[in-house]
Amino acid sequence: MKIKKVIKKIIANRHVNYLIRNLLKLLNLKQLYRYWPVSGTIDLSIGSFQGRFFSKSDDYLVSDIWYHTRYDEINELEFISTFIRRSEKKNLVFFDIGAYNGIYSIFFKNKYQDLTIYAFEPHPENFKRLSKNIDINNLSINHLNCAISDNEKMIEFYIPFDNSMTTVSSTKEDFSKKWNVRKKIMVESKSVDQFVRGLQVIPDIMKIDVEGNEYAVIKGAMNVISRHRPIIVIELFTKQLSPTDFKEKFPQLAEIENIVNNYNYSINYFSRSNLVRAKSINVNNPDRNFTLIPNGSAIF
Repeated sequence: MKIKKVIKKIIANRHVNYLIRNLLKLLNLKQLYRYWPVSGTIDLSIGSFQGRFFSKSDDYLVSDIWYHTRYDEINELEFISTFIRRSEKKNLVFFDIGAYNGIYSIFFKNKYQDLTIYAFEPHPENFKRLSKNIDINNLSINHLNCAISDNEKMIEFYIPFDNSMTTVSSTKEDFSKKWNVRKKIMVESKSVDQFVRGLQVIPDIMKIDVEGNEYAVIKGAMNVISRHRPIIVIELFTKQLSPTDFKEKFPQLAEIENIVNNYNYSINYFSRSNLVRAKSINVNNPDRNFTLIPNGSAIF
């Protein structure tokens, strides 16, 4: 245990970390990247998006982007960016639901200063890092340490036993167990509709990344979806099955699909950088992200 602690301290030392990680990258020693996560304040640049992010060798998303100079959700970022550029409305509002370390919020706020952002993150350690990343970028982003669900209440939430950062914290115990994220805490929850009524602010874009709690988020945003029809980018854990098996195995996803269809949204996903329109959420989409667009949108 003492040796592990010493190794962690060495990796976390920002001066040592800087030298070693740049050497690994220079020599293209990809097999060693995961053993040397980045530490310190890191400048990331992906396409036209830029931001600064802090890591104590504990943010593997930052490490992955820095080493590989790529981000798996670049297509979604570019799609939202296109919407912002083409929109005739000024001062658009973006809801970042499940903000993690703030990567979406920071990339967008650095690029679009007049974009109003509300970032929601319930995991305490993730939220601390989100706050720090906003500070080191000198940005004005509204950020709240709460979950988004279907109502205003305290709810169960699962995080790692050591309280460390993770991208897979969840309100769903069964989901969290798959990733050995098993410590139960209680967190404050709000619904989109309640939040909008309270602040009189309406989202034009909603990004939803909530690790299994998607139906509750959508259910709590029905008024916003029906009346204001925001663009929605949402991660859904699904796989292609027969229609009957899909409804039986994923009843909440089937209900999301019904809501999407009832409110006249198209279902889309990216395949090799191409936006593909689908008839159903029940498709083979390894990236899991879906883009829901109001039919009749003047922009797409």
